[in-house]
Amino acid sequence: MKRLVKYKNYIYLLIFFIFFSFLTVNAKKIGQFVKPHISESIYHILVVVFDNKTTFKKYSNDYNVKFLPKTELINLNFSKIKINIGNNVSGYISKKPTKPFFLENYNNNLIIFSKGGDISFIRTSILINNQLAHAGKYQKKINSNLKIEKVLDTYLEDDKIYISFVSNLGSSCEKLNLAKGKIDLKNINFKVFYSTGECAVSIQSGKITIVTGKIKKIYLSTAAGVLKNTDEQDSKPQDPKSIWGKVLEFKSENDKPLVFSSGHRNILGLMTDNGRIISTENGPAGGDEINLLVKNENYGWDVASYGRKYSASFDSFYYQDHEEMGFKEPIFTFLPSLGISQIIKIPNSFNRRWKDNYLIATLSSRHLLRIKFDQNYSKLMFVEKIFIGERTRDLVYLNKEKFVVFALEESGSLGILANIK
Repeated sequence: MKRLVKYKNYIYLLIFFIFFSFLTVNAKKIGQFVKPHISESIYHILVVVFDNKTTFKKYSNDYNVKFLPKTELINLNFSKIKINIGNNVSGYISKKPTKPFFLENYNNNLIIFSKGGDISFIRTSILINNQLAHAGKYQKKINSNLKIEKVLDTYLEDDKIYISFVSNLGSSCEKLNLAKGKIDLKNINFKVFYSTGECAVSIQSGKITIVTGKIKKIYLSTAAGVLKNTDEQDSKPQDPKSIWGKVLEFKSENDKPLVFSSGHRNILGLMTDNGRIISTENGPAGGDEINLLVKNENYGWDVASYGRKYSASFDSFYYQDHEEMGFKEPIFTFLPSLGISQIIKIPNSFNRRWKDNYLIATLSSRHLLRIKFDQNYSKLMFVEKIFIGERTRDLVYLNKEKFVVFALEESGSLGILANIK
């Protein structure tokens, strides 16, 4: 009986094949009957294989897309290692519960922050084991003094860790908080140095980055108050008196923040590169953006977007020409939208064929994007989609191991990309 249960997917696959061979007219009804009993990946394979009317079109549409371990220029090793996520908060607009988490690399330790506030770490040397399927027994818990209801982002600077999080979760007056602590693998003592006085409902963004130089500056993104409804109308990103839909700049942890840029919808990726600040931002129905952030610029939300409103009418577009309206144009816009998430730069030491390349995580698209900017960061030279098959919220690069590690939130796993040796 146990063996029968173990192979049930293959049994259903065989039954499905027989039914489709003789009863293609009733394929839709059969599919509806079998779908609850098989994995989602097998179901989608069957849909492609047996949809006689569109199979050729589907293969022709993306005829040259590579699948891991192959990419356009290099072949990679791709592996998944399950971890224990612990307390969590399900991802935004997800059809089934997900396990969002964030990653930081500190002194050969991978620190894992669940969206629900649990903190743990794993020695990065453990991840070299290609036979490791689950790393839970190697995880060690880190205690903290904060009661965190929903983590929005983490940022590591030397031995200091910054964390943004939501308090009053689920109320009509959620607050966005920013705290700092010193890394300790047993206990992290955080101090909250900023909390929004202005309330919001369902806060979704709180990305952090830091620009170092003569004066260190901390940057924190805030989302628009309305992220998904039929009208997508929210005046706060265009209101200079509101902190929502902005990127805030802190000159010190003791000063009140200034508005660095405005007109943002939902920034889920934020990084600095040679003093430049780059963001990846969720659009509405279509219109995910990559932006070069410039002080005092307005990026247009909720007036301008290359996406459209969520309402049924395809005439419900926003004003598309940002520049004509006095807004800053995005470097690039993705149509359709991908659920764009974190962005990181890949060191040239990873592979010479990926020189000056960046990787971007996506949620709904379930791909990684490999991109390269021109010298002025005014356009993209290319975009390569690398299919991963899961929602990916965060990315981190391990310099010693030369691994790209990403947070797979559907299975609660670490995804690992490495060069083939």
